[in-house]
Amino acid sequence: MSNVISLVEISEDLSEKILVIPVNSLEGQEGLIHMTEEELKNLIVSNGQYKTRNPQLECDEAYKQLITYPLLKCGDRFLFARRTSKGGESRLHGMGLIGFGGHVRAEDIENKPFDSWMER
Repeated sequence: MSNVISLVEISEDLSEKILVIPVNSLEGQEGLIHMTEEELKNLIVSNGQYKTRNPQLECDEAYKQLITYPLLKCGDRFLFARRTSKGGESRLHGMGLIGFGGHVRAEDIENKPFDSWMER
């Protein structure tokens, strides 16, 4: 399998699109789903779609929004950060986090190697 994943034509505007997976392609799975890189690639290529992030999508139970959330570890210690009040979601202001990620936007991954997705 290629190391580059493409789901749309280059001419499409990708700026507001996020990667979603139809719930029916994840039968019997809930919450955090552990899978290998190869399983994830297959799932995305087979079922991935880009949808515009909006309030309707946030409530649409037909789709799961793919969220990458890598943890950074050195020895037995994890990187920890506290959110500032400058972020867009006020409910998260001041909260701590040990992972750094978020929605997978089309421009993060379209025609890019799989291992470069975490750069943003």
